Amino acid sequence: MKYIWAFVIMGFLGIQHVQCEYTKHAPAEMIMMNFADEDDVESMDNVMDIEEDEPINLLIEHRPTTIDPSVYLSEGNFKVALLVPKKVIGAYADSVSNAIISYLLHKNIQFQFEVFDTGDEQEGAILQKIGEIKAKGFSFVIAPVTHRGANILARSVSDLLIYIPTINRNDMLENPGNILYGGIDYKRQIDVLFTYANDKIALLGDGSRLSGELTSYIKQQAYESVKYTKDVQNIKSNVASFIKKNKRLQKASIFLNMPIVKSSLIASQLRQYEIEPHVILSTQVGYNALLFKLTQPKDRRYFYIANSISHYDPKLKEINLILGNNPSYSWIDYSASIGMDYVFMSQYGMGKRVFDEDIYENQVEYKVRVEKAGSASFEAIGDGKFNY
Repeated sequence: MKYIWAFVIMGFLGIQHVQCEYTKHAPAEMIMMNFADEDDVESMDNVMDIEEDEPINLLIEHRPTTIDPSVYLSEGNFKVALLVPKKVIGAYADSVSNAIISYLLHKNIQFQFEVFDTGDEQEGAILQKIGEIKAKGFSFVIAPVTHRGANILARSVSDLLIYIPTINRNDMLENPGNILYGGIDYKRQIDVLFTYANDKIALLGDGSRLSGELTSYIKQQAYESVKYTKDVQNIKSNVASFIKKNKRLQKASIFLNMPIVKSSLIASQLRQYEIEPHVILSTQVGYNALLFKLTQPKDRRYFYIANSISHYDPKLKEINLILGNNPSYSWIDYSASIGMDYVFMSQYGMGKRVFDEDIYENQVEYKVRVEKAGSASFEAIGDGKFNY
């Protein structure tokens, strides 16, 4: 089906010379928090079981200089391999592949694209697919994996150019020169959000790995100001039990380190039980258009969200929308597009880059803009520039 869609879009755009190899993808779109569906308990368990013994938040003293991607790229057609553990990341296998196809169609070049599904993130499965990728002559791989998969690639593969859109380099044990990272810098976003907080901070999470990381970092940076911490693992439980008459939430800066469905419910319950916060703060996980469907305007009046997704070429956005993607609200798809843009321009140097983000020391450098959830859309604070 995707093969057909690709050529429909090529006809629409007047594109003629494309070679595209494809495989089927997982259906359905998911709400992302650590690669798990909001209502898919089994998916969340799978992710947590796979990653629970992996090291996190490790700072690297020596950082390699940003590599020249052209050193790894083969001559001829632009060839991209997508390495995905579909059992782990679910429908993000589908959306990332859409983002890659959209970028290649936008560039109007001859290309070859193939998906290699590892199933899970067992080392044997990953290395088997890496062998197939090499055998077919691919030299550039996009791998939307978790920390476990990233660590396997980092210690086992040195002769392929790999872009990991889901992981920030500072969270890795090893940083070989052939791997580029595109994960959001949540710590930088939190540092920016601190400028809107007062000295009474409440932390509400969902018990996931990412939520735990964000909570830990906030406590490290503002320990004396943290007055209340609560994990809401089952959103169907009685939320009122910890919100109603909770003085530690009144006039507090409330960080919601949880997916958009849970964040929306908490915001509405705060208003219902007459809790008036100083502000409600969220990192990129809260930047989702669903917020406006799941809440009332009064629920959102204190909502401030850190966003690192900037504007990009309208034509590329149009192609993404035709394929069912919207990188304007999906940072993983946005990150994958940045990686494609950086590597493509390194090989061909045709025209200007589509995206403004630089890659420094093998990591995409994201700027941060704080936006307020308005009556019907997100509204930039101040001059609206990404100036953090």
